[in-house]
Formats: sequence, structure tokens, C-alpha cells
Amino acid sequence: MAVIKRIEISNFKSFRSLELSLEPLNILIGANAAGKSNFIQLFKFLKHLSKDGLENAIYAQGGPDYFRNIYLKSSEPFSLKVHLEHSLKLFDAANRTMLLAHELIYALQLNFENEGKTYRVSSEKLTFLKLRNANDQTLINGYFRISIEDGHIITHDALETSITFSYESLILFSLEDRSDKSAPLIENPSLLSIYPSLSQILQKIATYDFDPKLPKKAITLPGKKELDENGHNLALILKDLAENPEEYNEFLRYLTEVIPYIERIEASNLSDQQLYLQSFETLQPTKPIPGSLLSDGTINITAIILALYFEKKPVMVLEEPERNIHPYLMASLIHMIKDATEHKQIFMTTHHPEIVKHANIDELMLVSRDSNGFSTISKPSENEEIRTFLKNEIGIEELYIQNFLNLDGD
Repeated sequence: MAVIKRIEISNFKSFRSLELSLEPLNILIGANAAGKSNFIQLFKFLKHLSKDGLENAIYAQGGPDYFRNIYLKSSEPFSLKVHLEHSLKLFDAANRTMLLAHELIYALQLNFENEGKTYRVSSEKLTFLKLRNANDQTLINGYFRISIEDGHIITHDALETSITFSYESLILFSLEDRSDKSAPLIENPSLLSIYPSLSQILQKIATYDFDPKLPKKAITLPGKKELDENGHNLALILKDLAENPEEYNEFLRYLTEVIPYIERIEASNLSDQQLYLQSFETLQPTKPIPGSLLSDGTINITAIILALYFEKKPVMVLEEPERNIHPYLMASLIHMIKDATEHKQIFMTTHHPEIVKHANIDELMLVSRDSNGFSTISKPSENEEIRTFLKNEIGIEELYIQNFLNLDGD
């Protein structure tokens, strides 16, 4: 399952330009400071953009100076194009027409001003593709696009159909009071009669960087129903999960496959307003082990299982999930991650050769810096020289350890 099919960006953090087709599982490898974290920041930007608006999303990245590439002139624009595969309903109330769009492209361009310290939206576009008539499911060739160019609405029709579809009736707002620092096609869900809106899709991007120290502490009730990005509310998530015995038993099955000596992990009440973790081992099933004594690896594996199988997120980012986990368990870890891609698209960063060993070469993305200091992303699967090494039975993990993956010299 690949929700985001392709990403194109320019002038974003350490990237000058990038065009990348994406898979259900995308594993980013590369040296420290190569740009892996900056690529992950792009997903955080998309989530903040759809949830909090463009201005907040840019300042969450440090403001315009740190959002754009520091090596490029301030006259260089930022551009973003995201290709998504997702079913959307378009309803034209005026003509009582409904279309189904199964693919869309969102594009945004920012121009920087005042020596790069401020910005304005110069262009925003939403293109709908793979269209069908909602009534009889017949395919409609072509596409249609709604754009905002320097404050003006432009619609473009390239549909081969007799269906009458009024773009004017889709537009439910006026641009007169719009700030040039906003992106209304994604910020204003009432702009188009679309359900679910594009912003609702991107808001469901989840980025996880678990800190195993945090879940070991008691957590105060009430709390969020979604797993925190750092895993802090792990006890609360387990408490909610235990209210559904079928799901909780499924969770225990995944956990004991990886850590067989654990009988169960659960949340217990420390007081009326506090929860804490505790586990039970198979050799001592009646004696609980408090969360403060659980290993970091056990906490990490628990959080990863919950994120992979029980958080309803179509796109998920895992930062170095192998931390604190024994190399022997890497095969099980990558197996679970691949299994979860049937229901969600996953991006992960790693430095661990065992992860590389158990991955398919098509799932690997190598992040490196070129001679000018810009980050680049290449796919080892597309490098014939690397494929020759692999045919000679040299493992991909050995090429990674010896830094031979960077064969093009970037």
C-alpha cells in the first residue's frame, strides 16, 4: 500500500532538488548528517501544513531561513509536488454530480523576500486524476485542476465526458481577505466539496521517534487516544487496547513472537489519576515487573508493535526503530514492518546493517551529500554496479558497512 506515490521538492533544508518515486516500504540509509532527518522533516512539514496552516508549519521548521536551503540564493523559490493515491468524492451540488478521484497531485510554490527572511505563496495547485462517474463507475479520461496563482483562481478542464461539472460551484470562499502567507487549497477544508479533504489525509501522517525512558514513568490521566510521537503515553494506549480483548490478545501474539519470555505487558493504576506499565514473564507469571525496570528494548518493541498494527495511520515514519534492540531480533522486526505495509506506507531511517541485510534492495534509499554539500537520494536498485556486486554474492549489508554503496562518488 503506497499512499504517497511520488515527491518532488526544491530548496528545502539540505536538498537543492529531489524527485523520488516511493514504495510501500522505504528504508533510508546513509552517513550521519547526510540528510535523512531533513527528508523526514518534509513529512512533518506536510502534517503541520494540513493541521496548523502554512505559517505555523514553516516556523515549526525554524522559520524561512532554516526552512529553505542555506546555500541557495534567497531568490530561489521553494517548490513541492506530492502525488497521492487516495479515493476522494467530489460532489457538485449545483448539478447534482458526483465524481470519484483516485489520485491527486498537490503542488505549492513559495517565493522568498527580504533576503529570504519572509515568504509569500506564489502558486498552489490541486489536480484530480483517475476519475470515475460515481453512479456507474465508468472511467473518465483526463483530469481537472484548480489553481491559485498570485491570488487568482484558475480552473482547467481536460475531461473527456459529457458530465456537466461546475467548477464555480466547488469554490465556496473568496480570496479577497486571504493572506499571501496561507495555502487555502489545503488549509481551508470548506473550499472544495470533498470528503475526506486533502488536509484530513495529510494530518494522519505519523512520525515516531521513541524514547524508551519516557514510558517507564507514570502517566497522568486523562490523555491522548493516539500514540505519542515519543511513546510517552504507552501505558494509556495499552489500557485502551485491553478494553478490546480480541485486539489485546493480537498484540500479545505479536509481542511474544519477538520476546517469547514475556507473558504480557499491561497498564496498571498507580492512583485514580495515574497509570504505569508492568510486565509479567513466563517463569514468574504472578510477579509483576514494574515499568521502571523494563529494558529499553522491550519498551521499543512494544511501541513499534502498537504503531505498526494498532494505530490507524496510512503513512508512518519510524526513526531508527532498531535502537536498543538486539541484532538477533532484526529479522523479526523487519518482517513485522513489511507485514504492516499491507495496510500503511512506511518510511524508516536506520544505521543498522542487519536491517539492510533483511530488506529488499528495491526498498533501500541511499542519502548522501554531493560535492556542493546538497543532499541527494538514490536507489541502489537502480545502480548496475551495485547489482553486479550482489550477483557475485556480496551482501548488500557488506557494501553498506564498507561504504561501497556510494559508488557514483557523490
